[in-house]
Formats: sequence, structure tokens, C-alpha cells
Amino acid sequence: MSLIAYLFPRQCILCSKVGYDICPDCFKSLIRTLPSCFVCKKLSHNSWSHNKCSDTHIQYFTGWYMSKEVEKIVEKKRTSGVYSLHEYLLKILIKKLNIEEELLDSKIYPILSKNSSIEKINNHLTKLIDNSNSSNDKLFLIGESLPKNFSVEQRGPLLKKSSRITILCLFESIQSKDSHHYY
Repeated sequence: MSLIAYLFPRQCILCSKVGYDICPDCFKSLIRTLPSCFVCKKLSHNSWSHNKCSDTHIQYFTGWYMSKEVEKIVEKKRTSGVYSLHEYLLKILIKKLNIEEELLDSKIYPILSKNSSIEKINNHLTKLIDNSNSSNDKLFLIGESLPKNFSVEQRGPLLKKSSRITILCLFESIQSKDSHHYY
């Protein structure tokens, strides 16, 4: 154990239990997201974008809904440069979605953000996946969450060369009850 880890041990973001970024009990309390279209946020089959929402079929995977309380804690960790929670959740999400092989066979880019601390974490998450040998035309965009005015066109030239586009985000912000759309 390093001296830093001994002096400043990891603590669960919700209950402060020592030794975890998020303890098993608190992890169970996080609410998994439902498959949805990245544009309208309505439910979708296998997380694909709706034809009416996007000319390009894009698969959008998210991990967990983020309450305002968790959002504040995650923002504090992110702005202080502590990425261990993000790393842990990314590994869990990739394993749950069973997309390890697909990631290794795709080009991976961070989701662009105007917020510098989110841009840093998105770049960091992207670097965790070693796919340097990929020559495939599949594209993965990875990040903490989608910015409010996200546009796939930000990655213009990459889109034209891609046979498949997938977005992978750790979090989806919880919206007010009135703004949820289900069918």
C-alpha cells in the first residue's frame, strides 16, 4: 500500500465507507438506465437512435441515472482530478454490456465537451481502452455523459468513414418527472 493510499484512503462517494470508490451496498442503490435514443431520450430498441431523430443509426449505451446529489459528488471528484470512480464504473459498464471485443475492434474517441474538467475525464476514459491495433471502421465515442447540446456532427469526418457508431456514457442526468418520455 502506498503512503498516499494509507493517508488518504478511498471512500465510498455515498456513505464514506473506507476502501471503496462506491461500496457494494451503495452501488446497488444506483439506478441503471433504460435503453434510449441519444437524441430524444425516449425508450428505444437495443439503444438505437430512432429513424425520425437521426439520419445515422447510432447506438447509445449509458450506465446509471445520476441524481443531483451524486452529480455534485462526481463533479467534485472530477474537478479535483480523482478519476478512480469513473474508471471503476467504466469497467463495470463494459463488462455488463459485454462489449469488450467490440471496443478492441473499434476506433475510440472522447465525447467533446466545452467543460475542461469533463473533457479531461473523457480523454482519460478513452485512454483506458487499448485498441491501438484497430483498423476497423467502427467508431466508439466515450465519456462521462452527453453534453446538453450534443451533436454527432462534431466528429464530422470520422462519421463519414464509420460503418457503425456507438456512444458509451457512464451517466444520464435525472430529469424532472414531467420531462421523462416513455412509450
